[in-house]
Amino acid sequence: MMKNGGMNILRLNLSMTPPETCRRVISCIRALDELSNFTPCVAVAMDMTAPPIRTGIFEGGIDAEVFLKEGDMIDLTMDKAYLEKSTTKQLFVDTSLFPQMISCVYRGDRIHIGDGLITLVVQTIGMNYLTCLIEEGGSHFLPQLIATADGIIISRADLGLQYSPEKIFKLQKYVISHCNVAARPVFVIGQLLESMRTKPRPTRAESTDVANAVLDGADGIILSVETSRGIFPLETLSTVDRVCREAERAFCHETYRAELKQSRLLRGLDQRDATSVTAISAVEASASCGATAIFVITTSGRSAISTATAKPSCPIIVITRDPIVARHCHAYHGLHSYVYTGPQLEDWCEDMDLRINTAISSAKERRLVSAGDTVVIVIGSLAGEGSTNTMQIFHVPDDKATLKVVSSRNNLVYPEFCSDAVEIPEEKTHQRGIDELLLPI
Repeated sequence: MMKNGGMNILRLNLSMTPPETCRRVISCIRALDELSNFTPCVAVAMDMTAPPIRTGIFEGGIDAEVFLKEGDMIDLTMDKAYLEKSTTKQLFVDTSLFPQMISCVYRGDRIHIGDGLITLVVQTIGMNYLTCLIEEGGSHFLPQLIATADGIIISRADLGLQYSPEKIFKLQKYVISHCNVAARPVFVIGQLLESMRTKPRPTRAESTDVANAVLDGADGIILSVETSRGIFPLETLSTVDRVCREAERAFCHETYRAELKQSRLLRGLDQRDATSVTAISAVEASASCGATAIFVITTSGRSAISTATAKPSCPIIVITRDPIVARHCHAYHGLHSYVYTGPQLEDWCEDMDLRINTAISSAKERRLVSAGDTVVIVIGSLAGEGSTNTMQIFHVPDDKATLKVVSSRNNLVYPEFCSDAVEIPEEKTHQRGIDELLLPI
């Protein structure tokens, strides 16, 4: 039900879910993918955050507040005598969930307390304690962090621990815009539809919050307690699906593409290889001709991702043989994966045409395109990865016709491949002078 309701990625929290349960859920998802012939397929994301290491209680009780001064030293001790008597010099840490912590830490490593509010630098490693220097929170270089990461998740709950509420919306927009410029997928999580844990409908503020995340440029919305503990998971998913679709219709793609292009040029992030240029050209062509969809045949997924990060106003159908590539593409906005499971023909051109026509038939069934619609097809001129360099525009045929996208090139004749090439007379091949090109007045 969740799969058919619009779920693209299933998120599993490994710190709260037993391994056997994770294996059973993943096996179930993979079995459903095969039963539906990967139409659509569902990706699985692992939340690998380890269980938290709890600190002890300071003298004065659970509500006691202490001030850790920058530059002072503090011992992180495993001595349970400090469990309820921690001080600014001796802080108990519970390592029952991570008993090997001492052996995994090195001098100079940083330890963060309170979701990063306090940063400690390890100075000395003892048998059951760590002597640390209290350091002020270091600088965060967001562009470098995004460039290194495969994707970014914006947790508003975590941001709320370090920033005041009035700044959260600005931070969300700031991070999303940087991810869009760097062509990295970005997701928003945290109290999106909190009221739907117990109610079948969201508040107007919550639905507006989801829509604004889409309008900011987020690639996806992550639901957590709303679907894991809520009593209306299907209604929650359906609400998010409807709100996101409505927000996408209001998204100003042309303006956003122009701003993205300018930002990437200023930062030296514009791509000029054949695959990227072809993808950008396909997006511009789709806007000019009012295309209903863009079809991309890909081996590695790179050409499809390049197309998606250019923010087209129409859906992108990714045609691939690899289910792993298809699932990976779910992380990017606007990508609809189609796993081609048919036989591979010996003639590469005919094989490509068969994949395209099969994908178009599937897109018709999913109501992504209809007969007579204009579509853009992105493909390579050669077999293999990294050869995407061709963009063509077609009209979707009816059920009785098929497109000839690649195999039509077989009708072209190249003299250098002919066994009996025609000889051109010598007098026709000499270079003419400027006088021979002048016509009488």
